[in-house]
Amino acid sequence: MIDDCADMRFTVDGWLAEARSFPRAEPEPTKRAEMRYPWNVPMELMDGQHVHYVHCRDISAQGAGVLCRMLLPDNARVYLRRDERDPWVRCRVAHCTPTVGSYRVGIELLFD
Repeated sequence: MIDDCADMRFTVDGWLAEARSFPRAEPEPTKRAEMRYPWNVPMELMDGQHVHYVHCRDISAQGAGVLCRMLLPDNARVYLRRDERDPWVRCRVAHCTPTVGSYRVGIELLFD
């Protein structure tokens, strides 16, 4: 498990660069401090010893929105990565809301 903040930040910066490269409609007004970019990619989320396959919906410099089939407790410490080529990025579950057939999970990326 990598807990190097510089490696995690570099990885997330790469994810953001990819998300920003896709054409998109004008962003809707939001109360978030950071701009969220649509980013529809499969990812892996590790909760303790379990790895869940999730689908990322959007990403910002400080967080991501994913769809997951598992209910995750609020404030749970988890790790996120795109695939085995990326280091695990330390995160916190900000919220987990039921939706049709899965859960919408708000992920806060932790770099400290």
